[in-house]
Order: sequence, then C-alpha cells, then structure tokens
Amino acid sequence: MNQHAQRLGMTNTHFENSTGLPAENQYSSAFDLALLSRALINDSHQYYPIYAEKHFEFNDIRQPNRNRLLWRDDTVDGIKTGTHL
Repeated sequence: MNQHAQRLGMTNTHFENSTGLPAENQYSSAFDLALLSRALINDSHQYYPIYAEKHFEFNDIRQPNRNRLLWRDDTVDGIKTGTHL
C-alpha cells in the first residue's frame, strides 16, 4: 500500500494497516486522500458507483449503507467516509 501511495504522489501518507483504523505511525493528509480518490475515480471507474449504493444484498439479507451522507445529499459519492471511533 505504501509503494502504491508513493506512485500516486501521496507524499504525506504512511499506512500501517489495510483497514484505515488508527495505528501508531499511520497518517495521511487531506490532499493525499484527494489523490487517492482521484485515482479511484479515474483508474478504477468500474468500481466507483459501488460506493454510492444505498443498500447491499447478500444471501437474502439486505443491509443499508452506513454512510449517512448518502441519505442526506444526492451529490455525495460515498468514498472515504472515515470512521467515528
């Protein structure tokens, strides 16, 4: 992940885990997250619409997207919602 971040020009980011949950020595800047978001939109455009889905169904169980902004604002795309731990 850190090598890919460097390729994207994310110079103020260091990953310690793949979850994005807090960890010592893990950091990122808003600008770097914008670079990551741009790469997702431009380079993986087939996945981009998934983040805006309001529901997901698997094995006959329907789950709502927990990103509350999707329900409040039609312009929200759903990427990088963060956490409220």
